[in-house]
Amino acid sequence: MTVSMGYCRFGNLPENETWSESQGNYYIGDDFTIPSGRTLTLPGASSTYCTLYVSPGKSILVNGTLTTNWSRFKTDTENYYWNGITINSGATLNVNGGSIIDYATIGLNVCSDSLYFPTTKSTISNCRDWGMLISNCAPTIKNIDFQDNGTTDYHGGVCIQGSGYRPYLKKITIHDSRYGLYLTSSADATLEYSTINFTDPSSGLDRIFLYDFAGLDIDGRRNNIYDNTNASYWAIKFSAGGPNIAATRNYWGTGSPIRGVLFNDSTRVTDISGYATANIDSAGAPKVVAEIASYPFIKADAYESVGDWKSALSVYQDIMAKSADPGEKRLALKSLLKLCGMKQYDYSVFRTLIANERKTAQSWYASSLDYLSCESLVSEGKYTEAIAAFSEKATQYSGNVMEVEMLSRIASIYGQNLHDKGKAKVYADMAAAINPGQPILLSAYSSAGIEYDPWKHADKYLANSGQPGEDKPLPGDNGQAEKIKEYVTVSPNPANPLTTITYSLASSTKVKLDIYAVNGQKVATLVDGTASAGVHAVKFDGSRYGSGLYFYRLASDRFTKTGKMMLLK
Repeated sequence: MTVSMGYCRFGNLPENETWSESQGNYYIGDDFTIPSGRTLTLPGASSTYCTLYVSPGKSILVNGTLTTNWSRFKTDTENYYWNGITINSGATLNVNGGSIIDYATIGLNVCSDSLYFPTTKSTISNCRDWGMLISNCAPTIKNIDFQDNGTTDYHGGVCIQGSGYRPYLKKITIHDSRYGLYLTSSADATLEYSTINFTDPSSGLDRIFLYDFAGLDIDGRRNNIYDNTNASYWAIKFSAGGPNIAATRNYWGTGSPIRGVLFNDSTRVTDISGYATANIDSAGAPKVVAEIASYPFIKADAYESVGDWKSALSVYQDIMAKSADPGEKRLALKSLLKLCGMKQYDYSVFRTLIANERKTAQSWYASSLDYLSCESLVSEGKYTEAIAAFSEKATQYSGNVMEVEMLSRIASIYGQNLHDKGKAKVYADMAAAINPGQPILLSAYSSAGIEYDPWKHADKYLANSGQPGEDKPLPGDNGQAEKIKEYVTVSPNPANPLTTITYSLASSTKVKLDIYAVNGQKVATLVDGTASAGVHAVKFDGSRYGSGLYFYRLASDRFTKTGKMMLLK
């Protein structure tokens, strides 16, 4: 069906439609959804944009297919923001010409691998929070110019969230945004032939920010990453432990780069040799041709670009067999997981590989392996099993960043894959109660249809200085976790139907102890008040509830503990 412009739309797209640009503009008066199995085509031209004006606070949600050609999306009211375009899991975005997204809170919220871009650049500009948010997926993002995004601190051009995948950013430019590229906990990405630059070299924040345990593949990738000349900010800032990165053949705004000037932790960057001058080709053509054989991930990406999955698989398997670098191995594993989803690698073989690696893994690499094992169930479409696996693993990481990551992933599974926003909110709330300032909460709440800005809240695990906060050590960190005096035990477990929950506090603090069913519904609050230092015990009577798996969650000002308990009657 072809529809003329000058037409106000909201609700669901009723059938496949093509919106003509010949008779005016379109107005999106309320949230507008493209359902699964339906396609909206916007056939603009370079001389005549197909323009959609969206009311402030409203969104375009894509569950089917959106095809744009020289289209412009913007708010219909000056000085206000609309909520942007969300590409949900399993949906498709085809950008066939230079399109523009303006004045959204988040320009493009990406939760799907199926994004396709041409050689003509599109623009995402003037967005309040992020030009693009990529969550729990591995799309290839090409030929986008991000301009003036992030109106406040802790926002900017592109934010990547989720510990299971490796998005590929190629030939993008990020200009005059607060942050350039921001990777949250345990996230990875590849950045190639791209430029991060500012008109005023002393403006903005860090050009690239890597949150706890995040990694970045830029070795041999020929980017222009211009350092911030303000001494308070960095070309790349690391917040805490995680993989080292190699960064050869990139340009840093000077022919004689100095590690201590470019990076807040120069020991994390193993090599910066390469370009002496900038790559001035805006299309990203390299001045130096990399020796592909010496860059295994570049070699694998080249195979993938022509559909030679067998050769790409061989490269990743070779990395796993020969590399001693856990950062390289994690990148390879995330690439293998993507091949599983494309039916080029077997899930059971993948999980066996994870299990073998886990036997000797330590710290952030061990937690990444646990996450990837659970994530493989999501990729396989086994959502119920994935939720159970993430719930079980989250209890092992009580009181640190990975617990929040896993609970947030459960929220996104409910919201994105199972379309249950109520349960998505339950798990997002559980994660936020542990650490309200952790960036992954942005996508957790987004999956519940709720706008949430974690950067407006205190991050317990990350100080504003970029140094780690009071984060309980990850399992495997030289036994340091045992120094924590607080603990929770349940006995007997299973309960039949009575059990006692015992908890120890190092100091007087506010305490709340809740019981949740496996579906995330809170069934009881056993404690809600102030408790003194020492050991406390409270009984739980399960006689009113059905047999099965339950979770307890104890939250105090000092620590949070979530655990499983069985009820048998």
